[in-house]
Amino acid sequence: MPFKFKKKGLRRVIPKDLILRAIEEVSKGSKIKRTADKYEIPRSSLQRYLKQDSIKDSSHRFISRQIFTDEEEQKLSNYMIVCSKHNYGLTKIQARKLAYDYAVAIKKTNIPDNWTKKTIASKDWIRGFLNRQSHLSIRTPEATSLSRATSFNKTNVDNFFENLKTVFERHHFGPEAIYNIDETGLTTVQRTKKVIASKGSKQVGQATSAERGSLVTVCCGINAIGNSIPPYFIFPRVNFKPYMLHDAPVGSDGSTHPSGWMTSSNFIKYMHHFAKHAKPTPENPVLLLLDNHESHISVDVLDFCKEVGIVLMTFPPHCSHKLQPLDLTVYGPLKNYYNKALTDWMVSNPGKTVTIYDIPKLAAIAIPLAFKPQNIQKGFEKPGIWPFNSNIFSNEDFLCAAVTDRDAPVTNEALSSRNDPIIQTTSTQVLPEQSERENQIEVDSANNNIDVADASMSFATDQITIEVAEVVTPEIVRPYPKASPRKLIRNVRKKGKTRILTDTPEKRLIELAEQERQTKNRAKTERQEKKVLKNTEKKQIPKLPPELTLNRAKKRQMSSSDSDVENVAFDESSGESFINETSEEEFDEDDVIMVDRNFKINDFVLVKFNTKKTVVHYVGQIEDIGHTMAIIKFMRLSKIRKTFFFPEVDDIASVLLDDIKTKLPVPKTCNKTKRGTSKYTFDSPLWVIPNLR
Repeated sequence: MPFKFKKKGLRRVIPKDLILRAIEEVSKGSKIKRTADKYEIPRSSLQRYLKQDSIKDSSHRFISRQIFTDEEEQKLSNYMIVCSKHNYGLTKIQARKLAYDYAVAIKKTNIPDNWTKKTIASKDWIRGFLNRQSHLSIRTPEATSLSRATSFNKTNVDNFFENLKTVFERHHFGPEAIYNIDETGLTTVQRTKKVIASKGSKQVGQATSAERGSLVTVCCGINAIGNSIPPYFIFPRVNFKPYMLHDAPVGSDGSTHPSGWMTSSNFIKYMHHFAKHAKPTPENPVLLLLDNHESHISVDVLDFCKEVGIVLMTFPPHCSHKLQPLDLTVYGPLKNYYNKALTDWMVSNPGKTVTIYDIPKLAAIAIPLAFKPQNIQKGFEKPGIWPFNSNIFSNEDFLCAAVTDRDAPVTNEALSSRNDPIIQTTSTQVLPEQSERENQIEVDSANNNIDVADASMSFATDQITIEVAEVVTPEIVRPYPKASPRKLIRNVRKKGKTRILTDTPEKRLIELAEQERQTKNRAKTERQEKKVLKNTEKKQIPKLPPELTLNRAKKRQMSSSDSDVENVAFDESSGESFINETSEEEFDEDDVIMVDRNFKINDFVLVKFNTKKTVVHYVGQIEDIGHTMAIIKFMRLSKIRKTFFFPEVDDIASVLLDDIKTKLPVPKTCNKTKRGTSKYTFDSPLWVIPNLR
């Protein structure tokens, strides 16, 4: 049968009052044919109306045969909605497969033959199902990574709102002082849109600037009152030139990096640009919300923010698509308006290609259209940032993270307790009441000739009540996606979280991590330098002639000798001899300086660092001291005049007291350099110590 009846022509609609009068006359004894001719109603139609108990409408209504009841279709509809909220929505094919499996599971007797033959529901069924369930529609989903889907959970969001509430209560921020910044990319190749072309065309082209475009990073900032910070452009070049910002939005600034991405050095420049326009002060600070990108978190940025009055707070990792105002309501329109401006530029300049220097001009067209006050204010209102609303998200919003809701890993103790024989005996014990009910059911079944399954299938082993037959639902036929059990091996990498970066504890942790990273990089550089130096020395040492080569036995004998006298080696063939100089004794700094371990704050000390192959010594000043640790501000050795100086960027690290070799005398101050850095000299001959840095 056809899926939906379609009228082939215009048909006269019979008024309902005429039908009722005709039926009334026939009921009084009038002939059907005579009455039909009188009211100009087809006789067959009048006969059909007479057979109906009641007439609700004169129009024809065709109802196709439904496989499922309304209640069963409602269960299927609810299941599909929940799957879409899990980010595992069903396609048409999957929905048809689910319908067939569900019909088989509930033992439907009216399953069509073509369903059984193909083991899938028909296309007509899914079409009719979507028509009956008007709240469902076919949508194109947005690609969402597993990290974003699982990180947006109730725990991470609650921690974010807890930190947000803390800074609101501490500083009493208003909407004019709440900012959000983020980067986005603007490319030189636009996205093509649908165009009008002839029917049946196999290929329809659209002119673009290039196959793959160049990308310029744009960093934008907005606040909850609806204002915005002028954009900051990062060009994929080495040196920045002023002409790069030609026709850019008013107040824009920029810098360069070979990759075109935001880096720590560029972000500190942007923070100066941000402070210039936001105008924060320590008395009137501002709140800045940003993501956890590594370029945003550095010691220089935190020091600058503490100095000018900027409170930095980060979103939970992989949650910016739900919490960040710029991503919610601003960057989407920006990309659309920029794409339209780029397409218009291509039409106005045929035969020309778009370069990265045209991007600021095109951004100047798109940014005013996208950064409207109502869009910006809606971006802060939607995630509950301003006005503050920590209950903005319901449990349904966190269903996307339910896929990874798993139990804790089972330990060896739990496994041993499960295999405990005492516990197994207790769980399988049969209660007296249970045995009596089983016997009663057996007697009843014998009298009534009813087949009864095993009693253990009808009763629970640890309960007295009889199990009720489980209702088959779509969740049983096709369970919701669930991740595998957790592993006992923990991930070494520390998970990110939302943080108030400018708080002293967080700032200190970041500083320690930065110092540890610098120490590792310094040690790595030293190892590379030593390796290069060793290879260079090997190339410079001339090879000995064959007649002077020592045999292996005499080499071992000479290496094992502890005498300080020069060893003479003989060659067996020629009888000639040569002198082999002994290696220098291992240096001990205790022979050069007096050991003094009475440490105090502001004392100058000598610290040693043990690397894999050698020991490196540094001179520094004690900033703080504890029972086992000390915070040292290190100096650098000037090899020209054998003096020491503090670098422009303070090198501060925490070391063990055992690694401090000795206390040094108070140094003498030398003349300042051109940069204003003071130099110091010590009475002790520290430069005699090897590997002094």
